[in-house]
Amino acid sequence: MPLADRELFGEWDVALNLGGFANLSLERNNSGRIAWDVGPANLLLNLIVNTRGLDMDRDGALALAGTVVPDLLEAWKALPYHGDPAPKSLGREWLEREAWPLAEQALANHALEDVLATAAAYASWAVARDVPPGSRVLVTGGGAFNPALMNGLRAAGTGKDITWQVPHAELVNGKEALVFAWLGLLRWLDLPNALPSVTGARVASAGGALWGPGPGA
Repeated sequence: MPLADRELFGEWDVALNLGGFANLSLERNNSGRIAWDVGPANLLLNLIVNTRGLDMDRDGALALAGTVVPDLLEAWKALPYHGDPAPKSLGREWLEREAWPLAEQALANHALEDVLATAAAYASWAVARDVPPGSRVLVTGGGAFNPALMNGLRAAGTGKDITWQVPHAELVNGKEALVFAWLGLLRWLDLPNALPSVTGARVASAGGALWGPGPGA
């Protein structure tokens, strides 16, 4: 994805994916393209509403009706992961071990809407703190359709002159499919599709398996 962000969507300074986790992709000075997870997004929101038998907080309505719980927000911000330098990555195991117990505890003492509002503020804070001032940010992933997250991003980015740009719905929904088709084409042409600045490898590589005759057949 970071290679595609650079080559296909390079008109933006930063590419933000608001998926299960929120992740950023950008050029860092002379070190090339880097990408990393900044914190949980939709996965945490969905786990919270799952406790009430809901699949999702449609249109962020419940989060928008809630009020941020300051102690919970500060506890999430204090998780050690946020002090680690990029690039770095997260998984569901981390969320269940580190972030979810704080949500469970809060749900025992606060309204669902308030815990959701806090989770949206947490995700927005994690993103905005890592976006360079003055950036134009391409926002994709399911969270781009969540007004609670988008409002949170605008609030968290106050004073940094960040422009959050959500493209047309076809790109938001189809970016991953488009990018993987393009990465597959690069692999078929035996061109690099993985950047060493992202993976930590010594050289760029062409990942993926080919089935059937290649371009030279």
